[in-house]
Amino acid sequence: PAMTGEAFAQALTHVRPDLPVILMTGYAASLTPEAAARSGIRETLTKPVLSQELAQAVRHALGGEAANQISRET
Repeated sequence: PAMTGEAFAQALTHVRPDLPVILMTGYAASLTPEAAARSGIRETLTKPVLSQELAQAVRHALGGEAANQISRET
């Protein structure tokens, strides 16, 4: 609770650099793609998340699909 998603991702990847991290947030505007990548975040999803978006993010984070940050078009 006292840690942001970005800080948590940094802590996780410090212990396990190979761990794929997907961040789900309601505050994506405050995190740039460059900052996310530096923190070890492979994908960023903005809430609410559709199941198809989550599936694409998981595939990409695991190396199964070439894509950048996943974002839903409204």
